[in-house]
Amino acid sequence: MKGNLLIIDDEKHLTDNLQMLFSRYSDKVFVANNGTDGLAILENEAIHCVICDIYMPELSGIEVIKKTREDGNKVPFIFFTAYGEDELRGKVANYEQTLFLLKPDISSIVKIIESMLKLGMSSPT
Repeated sequence: MKGNLLIIDDEKHLTDNLQMLFSRYSDKVFVANNGTDGLAILENEAIHCVICDIYMPELSGIEVIKKTREDGNKVPFIFFTAYGEDELRGKVANYEQTLFLLKPDISSIVKIIESMLKLGMSSPT
């Protein structure tokens, strides 16, 4: 078992490409195009790693992880965003099991996705 991945991003072309790319690294790849839909998937599916944008419609990535952690879910998050401000990095650093990567650095995500999925499978949800 490789684990299940959730991609939350409002850029459909990016989620389509990431879904295709990561299908070989995970058992199942779920996609949500906003934070609200992402939370619903997190509440209803066994997710072992999340790749999440920060600025999105409805709920931001920070709001998604805040709610996820409040629910007791420690799933690893990879924040994949075009915005690298120190303030955002600081907000993300407040949560355990998170990484912050700048778009469009796909190669960095490819290098770490398997280890993050394994981490998520070993973490209590």
